[in-house]
Amino acid sequence: MFRLSIDGLSGHMDEYDYLFVGKTLLSGGFWPTHTYIFGWDFNWLLLAWGDTHIGGLAGARLVAAALGFSSLVAMYLFVLLVWNSKPTALIAALLLGMEAAHLHISKLATYDIISFTFLIWSLPVLILVCRAKPYQWAWTVVASALLVAAVLSKYTAILYLPLIAVLVFVFAPKQGLAGTVLIVSALTAYTLVHFEQLNVLYNIQINSAHEKNALQLDIVLRSGRQLLLLLLTSLACLLYAVFMRRSAIPVLLALVLMSCPLLVYHLLSQNVISLQKHVVFSSLFLIPIVSWGIHQALILIRQNALKNMLFASMLLLYGSYNYHQLQIIDNSFVNVEPVVPHVQDMLASETVLSEDPYLFRYLLFDKTVQSNINETTWLDNNRDGKHEFRDVEQAIWARKFDYVFLNDQQHAKGNIKLRNMLSQRGYDAILSEPYELTTMSGNKRYGTLSLHARTDRNASLAEID
Repeated sequence: MFRLSIDGLSGHMDEYDYLFVGKTLLSGGFWPTHTYIFGWDFNWLLLAWGDTHIGGLAGARLVAAALGFSSLVAMYLFVLLVWNSKPTALIAALLLGMEAAHLHISKLATYDIISFTFLIWSLPVLILVCRAKPYQWAWTVVASALLVAAVLSKYTAILYLPLIAVLVFVFAPKQGLAGTVLIVSALTAYTLVHFEQLNVLYNIQINSAHEKNALQLDIVLRSGRQLLLLLLTSLACLLYAVFMRRSAIPVLLALVLMSCPLLVYHLLSQNVISLQKHVVFSSLFLIPIVSWGIHQALILIRQNALKNMLFASMLLLYGSYNYHQLQIIDNSFVNVEPVVPHVQDMLASETVLSEDPYLFRYLLFDKTVQSNINETTWLDNNRDGKHEFRDVEQAIWARKFDYVFLNDQQHAKGNIKLRNMLSQRGYDAILSEPYELTTMSGNKRYGTLSLHARTDRNASLAEID
């Protein structure tokens, strides 16, 4: 039900960014994507195709939803090959289908679901690389291509390559070597082609925006809260295997190891950005453990009625918990729907200064030139080469823009002064919508969406003052 409920009225900040970029590229334009986004242009072209040819934001989200459904099929095949059990594979697909982070990224037109889908489809193919003798080399090429696509779709997926390489080398050394050469060659070529932009990405995003921004304890609590049921059940499965199914221990340990890379990265870097989405990569490898454990438990129960009751209860508990987690994730983002009707009334010649970098770039894409839209974070009003908050203050005092949009996401404290200045300098607040968010740590965060329109009547009064 949740996967079929596609909201096309308002989007997430990242969605507006990626869809604007995609529409720009799709129309033949240029945008320096590699300087600030952790993925290749295929992502934005794919999502923009959905926006253009299926139906706006809802169309782009349908593309994400389709990828989400596709990944469920891949999970079924992956677990089927791991455990050679159709019931276990079906349980795994059901659990992934109810997983909060997977539901979340499957509803958004962002690159997380694209990278996840490529990665999860590579897993059953990798098993075939290690097992299917007649077509081993063909599967090696396919697996390599899928892994390259996963990494280029979102660079963080590269953390999984070393572990995957080790596992493949154990079972198929020649194919492991060939795959490594193919993958390293492709990624090296990509890096060389986009080296200058990627260097900017590294210096600005990784060394600045993604520097330490949370305590390690906070990261443990956040990820632990989202993965609580999977972690506890996985632990129970490992204990059961130690005493009852020791032959399963190597596979279980490999899955546990594969669930760690992104969580370890967040922990060591103390970077909380995108953590609520990245836990889905841990779920990808914990769910096969849990599905195996559930199937083992069901096998031990001989009465069908009791077996069905237990399975239904497990699904109800898991589904309820993940629904709660999904609500927390969804409530941690600002809903910009109230802004959309006002944007539709704007004229092509009017200018906008926006705190949200890409909201107006996307909404006004076919209506105005991009030079009419400016971002508060990157405004250089006095043209001194610096992007300072006083540039925003000077531009507002000079009444340079027809509209000013503030959302308290980039500079909430500074917006108190900006809203006073806007009132003094002849701007009417045509929208003032307070909001309350719940962060992934459980803390409350408050702010206001406000859209201010320049008016001549108030301007004359302000100038007299």
